[in-house]
Parts: sequence; C-alpha cells; structure tokens
Amino acid sequence: MPGRSFAGVVEEVGSDVGTRFRPGDAVFGLQDLRKSGALAELVVVNRHLLTHAPINPQLSVEQVALLPCAGVPALQTMRAL
Repeated sequence: MPGRSFAGVVEEVGSDVGTRFRPGDAVFGLQDLRKSGALAELVVVNRHLLTHAPINPQLSVEQVALLPCAGVPALQTMRAL
C-alpha cells in the first residue's frame, strides 16, 4: 500500500514518548497497516513504528524511506525459517 513507508526529521514529541526520540532526530519507519498518509509533509506516528535513521551521508531521505520496504520482507523470511 502506498503511503506507509516514511523517513524524515522529528518535529515534536508527545509527553509520553520518553527520551528515545527528540526534535531534530532523523528517523524512518512504516506506518500502521490500517493507515496511510506517509506521503504528506507532516505525519503523526506511534513511537513503536519508527527508529533512528542510519547515519550515512550517501543515502538520501528517499532511499532511507525505502528501507522498511526491504527490511520487513527480509524479517518475515527469517522468522519463517
């Protein structure tokens, strides 16, 4: 489903997020299956659905956003073995 995979920079965090994510952090993730909207300029995401983006100046934001598209099937394959 288009609009689930995203990458970007944290703008704000909720009061219950804790200290794992802070404004300015580069993150990426995969929006919940029942939702889309990751193609928008801003998106609200559950903290359990994102992680810190890899620090690699050779990867663009678009390339980082594709990581969940490759990583989720790879994880599912490993779990099925």
